[in-house]
Amino acid sequence: WVEILSPVAKEGEIDLAAASKVVGTFLCGGLITEGGLVFVRHSAPLANLDVNELREPMHVVLNAADAAERDVLGRDQF
Repeated sequence: WVEILSPVAKEGEIDLAAASKVVGTFLCGGLITEGGLVFVRHSAPLANLDVNELREPMHVVLNAADAAERDVLGRDQF
């Protein structure tokens, strides 16, 4: 498996319900918390993975994280 992660905020600094609504409008990725941070994460099986199957989700995850930061926090810290 391959994981694509993009940080959104520190835990406790963001309304997770509001951030989930923003991230939920994107095709892939979901919110997780790990190590005191909130991330947008997408996972895909590595076997038979084509580069295009990695490139597009990577852009979507990065855009979803930036949108959650911007729309919920009003800034882009990460």
